[in-house]
Amino acid sequence: MAAVIQKRFLRAIKSKVIIGFLFACFALLLAWGISKFAFTRMLSTVEEISAPNDRLRLVNDLSHKIARLDQLQRDEAFNKQGNYSFLRESRKLRATLDTLKGLYFGDSLQLARIKSIKNLLSDRDKQFVDYLKVRETLVNTKSFSEEVQKLNDLVVKRSVQTDSAILTTETTTSTTTVAPEEEQKSRGFLSKLFGKKKADVYKIINEEFKVKRDTLNAKAEDSIMKSMTGSLKNIELEQRQKSQKFLKREADLSNASNALTAQMLQILREVEGQAVAQIDLNGIQAKQVVNDGITQITVIIIAFFLLTVIMLYFILTDITKSNRYRKELEQAKDEAEYHGKAKQRFLSNMSHEIRTPLQSILGYAELISQQESPKKKDVDAIYQSSIHLLQIVNEVLDYNRIISGKFTFDARPFNMSDLLSEVISVIRPQAAAKSLLLVADFDINRLGMVEGDGFRLKQILLNLLGNAIKFTESGQIKFSVEYKVRKNQAYFTFTVKDTGVGMSEADAKIVFNEFE
Repeated sequence: MAAVIQKRFLRAIKSKVIIGFLFACFALLLAWGISKFAFTRMLSTVEEISAPNDRLRLVNDLSHKIARLDQLQRDEAFNKQGNYSFLRESRKLRATLDTLKGLYFGDSLQLARIKSIKNLLSDRDKQFVDYLKVRETLVNTKSFSEEVQKLNDLVVKRSVQTDSAILTTETTTSTTTVAPEEEQKSRGFLSKLFGKKKADVYKIINEEFKVKRDTLNAKAEDSIMKSMTGSLKNIELEQRQKSQKFLKREADLSNASNALTAQMLQILREVEGQAVAQIDLNGIQAKQVVNDGITQITVIIIAFFLLTVIMLYFILTDITKSNRYRKELEQAKDEAEYHGKAKQRFLSNMSHEIRTPLQSILGYAELISQQESPKKKDVDAIYQSSIHLLQIVNEVLDYNRIISGKFTFDARPFNMSDLLSEVISVIRPQAAAKSLLLVADFDINRLGMVEGDGFRLKQILLNLLGNAIKFTESGQIKFSVEYKVRKNQAYFTFTVKDTGVGMSEADAKIVFNEFE
């Protein structure tokens, strides 16, 4: 039974240890999985946080380029005619927007904003091209040259038609001019200083101008002047219309450019704002991921600690049970060994106890067999020995009481003198068999009945006398009894003396040990 319990206990311990080991492996695996998941999310979040730096760089670059795009347009359109770097810069902006579009792949809102910026750039380029076309018509002098050529052709045509019959009219004009006459000689310094002022002398000059006028050419000139006036008016009107159209287109371009630039910058600010907000959101998410990972790992550690404590409690409980079972097994082993020794003691004691009355019975039976008529005392001796042997057998049957080491004394009234006579009658055949003299020295007939366990007393006396006979080879054995009565209590002293080998001091120390 103890072996079965021990096997069950060992199986329980092994199962708990295996369960604890598996749980530890599971907890470590779970913690590793959560840590890997958390760090993976952290890395992805960090990548998302770092990615908007390129986005913001491109957004800022676009903002600066768009802000200076209008100035670049005016400068290159008005001062560097024919060198339109504005369009190349616009294409570069589109390429930058395509790069930014790749960075915002999957973000529909930002992609829509980038598309709006590209559409606005296209509208701006279209308006600028229209403006250039209008300016080209303004600065183009082809129509003006055509009008001048018409005038030149008209003049040549008129000169060819002139003939010799042209009437000439001569007009003479006479003009008289009075001028002061210069002084012929120079006057000296003194004469100039002290001389009198002379009277002014005037000179009369007659001039005559002749003007010839061709009367037929005058009519031709009038016709040419009219044609030239009409052509010049046409040129002036056309140039005025072109100027008005150019100014209108220039104003429209300026307003549209400002509006488009403002819209693009506004969209870029929205993109930048969302990028910054996304950075903040990614930072919050990164913190949340770290906190969630720490919380999950903490929960796992706490759960593992609690389950470890529970498993440790069960294991310690099993160890306590194991110790208790071990103690019980040791106690059972000790008890089994004790019972084995008790059986040995029992067999030894019983063999000794049984041998004494049997020897008495055999001795008296042998005497009776030699007598023709058995003596009553011999038959009584056999009877008393048989009664004592029966009591010993009853003791043997009460084995549990014997192996427990608990002897009970059965106090009953008995006659001490009769008990001692029975002891002498039982032991005498053994002494006679070894030719030993058995001397009984007691006189207690006056005592009468006493109360006690007569059976135990008889056992003790028979054992003492039996040992004396056993270790005595010759001589005598003296058995004496003395008693004293005090306050209704009788105190007996039993003395057994023999002429045997005796005991040394070493034997005297162990004489009261079992089976010594």
